[in-house]
Amino acid sequence: MVELITGLVLMVYYVPFPDQAYGSILAIESNVFLGELMRDLHRLGAEAMVIFTWLHLFRTYFTGSYKGPRSFTWLTGVALLAITAWLSFTGYLLTWDQLGYWAITVGSSMTEAGPVVGPALNIWLRGAPDIGTGGLLRFYLNHVVLFPLIAILFISIHYYKVSREHSISVPAWVEEGDLSRDESKEYNR
Repeated sequence: MVELITGLVLMVYYVPFPDQAYGSILAIESNVFLGELMRDLHRLGAEAMVIFTWLHLFRTYFTGSYKGPRSFTWLTGVALLAITAWLSFTGYLLTWDQLGYWAITVGSSMTEAGPVVGPALNIWLRGAPDIGTGGLLRFYLNHVVLFPLIAILFISIHYYKVSREHSISVPAWVEEGDLSRDESKEYNR
């Protein structure tokens, strides 16, 4: 919710064109009421989202909560990690500063090393051989439209599977133990 609210506020003032993007970031920070706070909350929220998604994935893996009937839920969680990483990656370019520009240039260049479709994927990702107007607009639309919608879909599926079908994981000694059905129900509430 923090990312959604702060992102909507930032989206109102941001201009996704190379000659105006950096200036609009400066304007948000200096001219918009609480603009710097909104930008910092959005950036810190994104970093926290990546960290907590990884921590949740590790906890699920190390407690064995991905096994059996929870395997589909595990796959939706792994997809959410990839979506979160992509949202973070695409948001990095939007500041249109040297750090963001070169980070995305290097990151997108890695696709070029891929077999067969690598060079074509690199051009498709950037919109041109070098990142410019097309690339910035592609990353912006990925960041504010396409992947937030995909994330909402996967979060909904993930949440439904957890809340309606198998609840949160219980300690392994309960789940794999020799408790009677009534005793194990106490832990699955």
